[in-house]
Amino acid sequence: MSFLSTTWRRWIKWLAVVVVFAIACGFLSNWQFHRREEKLVRINRVLANFNTPAAPVDELLPRLNSWNPEFEWRAVTLEGHFLPTKFLLVRNRPNQGSPGFEQVVPFEASSGRILLVSRGWLPTGNQQDAPDLNPLPDSTERTIVVRLRPSETHDSRTAPERQVPNIEVPRLAKLLGLGEHYAKTYGRLYSDSTNQAQLRPLESPPTDEGNNFSYALQWIVFAVMAFVALGWMIRQERDRALGRIRTRVRKRPSDEDIEDAL
Repeated sequence: MSFLSTTWRRWIKWLAVVVVFAIACGFLSNWQFHRREEKLVRINRVLANFNTPAAPVDELLPRLNSWNPEFEWRAVTLEGHFLPTKFLLVRNRPNQGSPGFEQVVPFEASSGRILLVSRGWLPTGNQQDAPDLNPLPDSTERTIVVRLRPSETHDSRTAPERQVPNIEVPRLAKLLGLGEHYAKTYGRLYSDSTNQAQLRPLESPPTDEGNNFSYALQWIVFAVMAFVALGWMIRQERDRALGRIRTRVRKRPSDEDIEDAL
């Protein structure tokens, strides 16, 4: 009882700290589980869309402002021609660990609608901040298959002439003076019936769920360890206190010792 009477306030404070820490760990663990679920949904959508046959572009994008996140990486077909004089290079696009550019060329479909198309990847030049070679398609009529990607978010960075920081479709369309164009999506080239001016393909989207599950478990372990550590510390202090009491009891003189001393 003396142990409790002298230390209970301090240990209740420590218990409160551990409880708050455990709650924080719980939130972080739940956040990691949630992130994992989001990744799994995205991975499953990517795999499903990659295995879905190509559809005519008008079937998935009936209007110029059409877009549905469920269509990401879906393959669509277009008939028409490229507008090679309106090409752009997208900066800072690493591919398999190498720095480089993404070449974007507008494609005008037979309907008159224009879709920005990323034709592939070009390595950074040896002597300048631009590709050494930039092979462009001509305006031959062709059929292409592209995989749909959403327009990227605004990036305020500047870039040299004919270069842009990212594929923000409205910005690029305004820069190039495009007419009727798909405003919320662009295409990544998958096949070209002419096989003309082929570029190095970009990396496929990741299908690895990452380490979120193990991170979530780690936060749970941290919470449990905090309670275990607190219990161990309380027990250690209790044992030390009881040890001191036993020592004092053993050292207390008996009545015989007192009589002998007299």
